[in-house]
Amino acid sequence: KVPYRIAVDLQKRIFVSQAGNNNPQVLVFDSNLQNPTPLPNIISAGSVVIDKFGFIHVLEYAGKVDFEKFINYANLSFSEGLAIAKNIRDGIKNNDFKIKIFNQNRVLVKTITDNSSNEFNLDFPLDIAFDSCNKMFVDNSEIFGMDTFLGYIPSKLEFDLEIYNRTPSFDTEKPVITSC
Repeated sequence: KVPYRIAVDLQKRIFVSQAGNNNPQVLVFDSNLQNPTPLPNIISAGSVVIDKFGFIHVLEYAGKVDFEKFINYANLSFSEGLAIAKNIRDGIKNNDFKIKIFNQNRVLVKTITDNSSNEFNLDFPLDIAFDSCNKMFVDNSEIFGMDTFLGYIPSKLEFDLEIYNRTPSFDTEKPVITSC
């Protein structure tokens, strides 16, 4: 097992994003670190973050990238590095990379992906965080390169910090009814 990120929810359950070992997933442990169960609807996980409202946010690589290999690129052969670069490029082109959002009951409630309305510009998201003002920060990257007779040759990986309004967004103030 290769733990990548750890998060704790409001019920003190521990979420471990496990990258690599050909079994990337998010394991959920109870507060005693017992009874691990996988978070559903995740094929290959990256970062996991739980916001102050208890929503679980997971970066999903749709089986395209084994994140443990990506972060340990120095240990890869040339051909393995080329394969990962091509998978990243193809994943970006096909909008395969997503942020999946689960409620406190671990039910998938929203999936964020790159979209034509430019509400979200996800390419290859590497990490996610929240601030106290309901802003979601995404460390996003894009790969540049060219196709050659050897295959896809990457030339650079560019990183952007993108800031979005929190999603799902909702008003936490209870309404007050007044009479006229």
